[in-house]
Amino acid sequence: MILYQFPEYVLIDMPTVEVVVSDGQKANWKIFVEKTSEGKKYDSVSDLVRSAVEEQIARELGQEGVPEEIEDMFFDIQSQFENLHKKLSLANESLQVLNKHNLDEDTVDHIVGEHTKIIQEEIELLQDEVESVEKDD
Repeated sequence: MILYQFPEYVLIDMPTVEVVVSDGQKANWKIFVEKTSEGKKYDSVSDLVRSAVEEQIARELGQEGVPEEIEDMFFDIQSQFENLHKKLSLANESLQVLNKHNLDEDTVDHIVGEHTKIIQEEIELLQDEVESVEKDD
């Protein structure tokens, strides 16, 4: 069973899911994302909610005898993978902006190079996490 598939490298209009919460709850989530060190890994309250839902689904599906240690490793890898996805989305958005402007080749090369570097770093982190899991098996 695949819990998380690699997303397409193309930005598309995504459906919206409305979640009704009190103003206080929304404020708590926003403070968590914007003001705490733990919340800094989320880009927005929406990102926090998406991650929480995915983790809960994975936990529910994982309750069929998967050791907690393995489950924790899975969540670490999933988190790294989500970070990579965010970086790819950011790079894609930048490329779309570049397409709309007439920029010189050096500027385009510089911007593409920076995004390539960021994505390569995320891939290396993900590979390290996977290798760590493989060593523990």
